[in-house]
Amino acid sequence: MPPTRASFASLGLAPLILRLVLGGTFLWAGLGKWMGTKEVGGNDAAILANLDVIPRPAPAAAPSTTPPAAPLPSSGGTGTSPTPAPGTLLLLAQSSTGSPAAPTKSVPVTAGLSLATAADFPEPVKVRAMWGIALSVHRAAHPSADPTTGVTPQSIWPALLASGLWPKVFAVAVLLSELAGGALMLIGLFTRLGALSGAGVMLGAIWLTQIGPAIQGGHAAFGFLPDRNPWDPQAWMPLGWQLSLLAGCLALACLGCGVLAIDRAVAGYRAVPERFQRKPAPATAMPGAKRG
Repeated sequence: MPPTRASFASLGLAPLILRLVLGGTFLWAGLGKWMGTKEVGGNDAAILANLDVIPRPAPAAAPSTTPPAAPLPSSGGTGTSPTPAPGTLLLLAQSSTGSPAAPTKSVPVTAGLSLATAADFPEPVKVRAMWGIALSVHRAAHPSADPTTGVTPQSIWPALLASGLWPKVFAVAVLLSELAGGALMLIGLFTRLGALSGAGVMLGAIWLTQIGPAIQGGHAAFGFLPDRNPWDPQAWMPLGWQLSLLAGCLALACLGCGVLAIDRAVAGYRAVPERFQRKPAPATAMPGAKRG
């Protein structure tokens, strides 16, 4: 039986179909994160305010601790010192005849703004949908205690990568990966790079939204799967969609760009590599032909 070789349809059209579907999906997801909005309030709004995503509430004016100044005494019995107008703060130091002037003490002022709290946001605030990723990263590294049991779940994200501006960095990186990776896959330029970026985004999404929370809650099936009804397709649809996109990205990274791609013109890519092309069978000699 002759060996089976890959066909043009499998190595040429299959990557094109994957590119169109994956590129369109990731572009749509990235634009949705940028153009879409979501409402946050309470602790989530305070987290985003401390990340400088939304404006922080204005701090309350600190009460003045400087005591009111008394009028200056007369100097040498000649003339009288002017009395300050009502409401005027006299900053000169008090002095008596023949004694040196005491230095003026300035009132300390708190520099910067204090950290925002949930009480600062009684009303919901609209933010871009992309900042939900920053909240997911923060919650994964700093889980809240269960209100019923009081037990704090284990962290599923390194605290070092969830402090400072790292949550914002991850949110922007996911947005750019979806937009740039989707566009690259759609037009067939640096196709494998775009596919690998999409696969990385899906791995992070599966961990932060599915497997990680299942482990964190302590109710995971088989130690890592969400504890859901195995015969409920609706419950498993988010994880199934994420796995499908991950598998498609990995398949495209292995196959390459296929047909109708810029990579073919730039790098001389063949839709079907020469080693996979069908070769004509060698001609056989006709019966009775003379051998030269």
